[in-house]
Amino acid sequence: MARKPNTQPWVTSPLIDFAAGVYDCGYQKLDYTEKSYRPIKAVGERDMSIIHKRNVIFLKPYYYVVADFLQGRGTHTFDAYFHLDAPVATLNKKLNEVNSMNKEDAQISLWAIDQKNLTTKSVIGQMNPILGWIPRINRKIPTIVFTKNQEAPASFATLLYPYQGSLPNVKTTMLNMGDDVWACSGETDVENFEIAIAKESATTISFQDKSITKFTTDALLAVSRHKKSSSDTWTELYYVSSFSSNQLSFRSEANTQLVIIHQGDKLILFNPSDDLIKLNKAFPSDKTIEIKPRQWVEITQEGVSVGVPIEF
Repeated sequence: MARKPNTQPWVTSPLIDFAAGVYDCGYQKLDYTEKSYRPIKAVGERDMSIIHKRNVIFLKPYYYVVADFLQGRGTHTFDAYFHLDAPVATLNKKLNEVNSMNKEDAQISLWAIDQKNLTTKSVIGQMNPILGWIPRINRKIPTIVFTKNQEAPASFATLLYPYQGSLPNVKTTMLNMGDDVWACSGETDVENFEIAIAKESATTISFQDKSITKFTTDALLAVSRHKKSSSDTWTELYYVSSFSSNQLSFRSEANTQLVIIHQGDKLILFNPSDDLIKLNKAFPSDKTIEIKPRQWVEITQEGVSVGVPIEF
């Protein structure tokens, strides 16, 4: 039972949905019985050495990236489970890629992004402990188990791609931005994307070199996307107060959320939040820019004007 409001983020915009949560109540071994198909008791001392932080990013309207951070102390076996509602699933252990096999139905593929120290297996209908079942109806399903045996901290990251028809093409790469930032890039049939998550506040995120768009920010989350059928680039910033690129530079009076679209020589900004945004000393404009909640604005050489909604 929650005793106080949840302070973890839940945000939405035309580009992404983002939610995060934390589990810090410890871990215990569960004793199972074959008769009841559920744990009957927890045994042993509760291990409080690890905190689990999960970040879920919906890259609208296609797929999800789930980034799990296991922070704490000690050497552990970390498992991440994905239960697939399908009769079977194929597993490429070399690529850590999983594809559901639903007959004449929607499919889902899982691509492991963060593959350091990672092993993958598929479990169906296991009895001890219970794994690979749909509860109550007792139907066997494939449960995908991503495992890392290592000293904390550890991280998992998975791309979840629902689809119909032929298998999508996906390539992902981890990006090195230091120990305080988790970052990756990806390419699919429809777009290129980049994601960076600051593990703690007061951390700098910097996309440079061959990035979709080059910038530096203090945001907790930065997502850039470039659709292959368009020349526009979109960037989403969450909990941001400063941003700097060769086309736009600003400081905000408060941490906020902002969408930035580079459309040729024109910049389009969108405020997806419920609060007024004030961007101080913005470049190329040298004055404060105010953006009302859910308002679009255009920045050109002629100045700043109210814009119209556009779609990714």
